[in-house]
Amino acid sequence: MRQIAVAIVGTGWCGGIRAETCAAHPLTKSLHIAEIRPERLAEVARSTGAKTA
Repeated sequence: MRQIAVAIVGTGWCGGIRAETCAAHPLTKSLHIAEIRPERLAEVARSTGAKTA
């Protein structure tokens, strides 16, 4: 199967879980995150290895 790029908009409680799940999935080529709180954005980007944040 072909890998895909995934974007997560909002990294609250549920969005953070989705970001971590997508980051670990073998079909995710790259993860992109959008969040309005800079400290949460940095935290999730660091823990998931997001390509863009």
